[in-house]
Amino acid sequence: MVRRHHMNEEKKKKRLFLAPFQPELEEAFFDFVKSRKARDPLTPLVVLVGSNLLGLYLRRLFVQRGFNHINIRFLTFIDLARALAEEPLSEERRRPLPRFGELVAILSLVEKIGDDRYFKPIADRRGFQRGLAATFRDLADGGMEELPVKDGQKLIDLNSLYQAFRSMTGKEFYGNSQLLFRASAAVQNFPEAFGGKELIL
Repeated sequence: MVRRHHMNEEKKKKRLFLAPFQPELEEAFFDFVKSRKARDPLTPLVVLVGSNLLGLYLRRLFVQRGFNHINIRFLTFIDLARALAEEPLSEERRRPLPRFGELVAILSLVEKIGDDRYFKPIADRRGFQRGLAATFRDLADGGMEELPVKDGQKLIDLNSLYQAFRSMTGKEFYGNSQLLFRASAAVQNFPEAFGGKELIL
């Protein structure tokens, strides 16, 4: 599906192209870009793609067809989120969580698990630590600040670990989940960030 979405509240015009297979969608996309570039070759266009590989593929197709693709940006969701949210987060003196930062924080947490805690027997196992990291990511992606159910020692201890993890990482750092949530609140800054009001999906 190729969709043109105006970020302009006044116009709210949208065009939706549906086709049974890839070449027809590509043709609709190229025709749209060609018509926009014919009016103004330097007009900025932002294209939201599902992956960096798709962006690279479309760039190569532009080159092969001899199309003007100056000032066209191919962005993934996380690229778009960074462009919209990194500056506000930086102004709050927060920075991206370093690679493996969550595992370092989790290692620090599991070292402090007391003998009377539910997860003590498996706390030093890498599989548990990776599973904990994945669980915390899922909770953050879902916008959960704490576990909704706290019955039983297992869930009480898991919630306690999650709260400690959030406390360790949330004040100074941010992960992809926080970046995406912040970007959704900063979507009105799109024209300023990209120099245009159109987003092509």
